[in-house]
Amino acid sequence: MSIPARSKKDLFRKQQIEWIKIGAIWGIMLPGLAYIDFMYKNPIIYTVYIAVCYFAIKLTLKIRGHSAKLSADYKLMQQLEGIDSNMRVFSQFKVEAGKKEAKIEWVLVSKLGIWCVKVNIMPGKISGKEKEKNWCQVLKPKNPKSKTLSFPNPVLEVQYEAKRLKEYLRHKLKENIPVFPLVVFAKAEELDVPFTSEAVLLANLGKVFKNKDLREVPTETLDKVTSLLC
Repeated sequence: MSIPARSKKDLFRKQQIEWIKIGAIWGIMLPGLAYIDFMYKNPIIYTVYIAVCYFAIKLTLKIRGHSAKLSADYKLMQQLEGIDSNMRVFSQFKVEAGKKEAKIEWVLVSKLGIWCVKVNIMPGKISGKEKEKNWCQVLKPKNPKSKTLSFPNPVLEVQYEAKRLKEYLRHKLKENIPVFPLVVFAKAEELDVPFTSEAVLLANLGKVFKNKDLREVPTETLDKVTSLLC
C-alpha cells in the first residue's frame, strides 16, 4: 500500500508546525534560564539545565532537518504540477517480493512511464559517477578550501527500488511496464554526474520528461498501476 501524495497546502502546514515546535522548545528553555538564574545559584541546577539544553539543541536540529525535507517535497510538488497536471503521485510505497523488499519515497505515474523518485536535500556541489559506491559533496563550491564529504551513491539505491517495483508490477499485472529510477537534488547548487540521466537538479526536473526516447504508456495500463498502488 502507498499513501496518496500530500497536497502542497498540507506540506506547507506541516512545515509551519515544525517551526512552531522549535519556537515552543526555545520559548520554554530561554525563560527557564532567566528564572533559574534569578531564583537559584546552585551549580547542580545549572548543570542539569545545560544537559537539557543539549538535548533541546539535538531535537531542534532533527526538527529543522524534517522541515527542510518538507520544504523540498513542497518544491517537488510545485515542479510536477507544472510538468504534467495529470500525473499521479504516491509516496511511501513498500514493495514486497518474497524476501526482497524496498520502500520507495515517491512513485510518479505518468503517460511516459513510472518513476521511482528519491529527494535529496544535500546542499553544495554533488559529484560522482553512476556506478561508484560513494559520491562527494562540496559544501561551498566557490571556496577552494571548502570541506568535502563522502556519502553513499543515492542512484544505486533508487535503481534497486525501481528494479523491485518493476518486478512487482510485472508479477501483479503480467505486463512489462517501464520503471525509471531518479534522484532529485532539491538543495544542491551544482551537479557533476556525467553519463547518467538518473540524477537531476530540481530546477531541471522538467527536462527528464522531455526525453524523446520515452514512449507513452496506454491509459488502461496506467489505470491498473494506479489501482494497484492505492
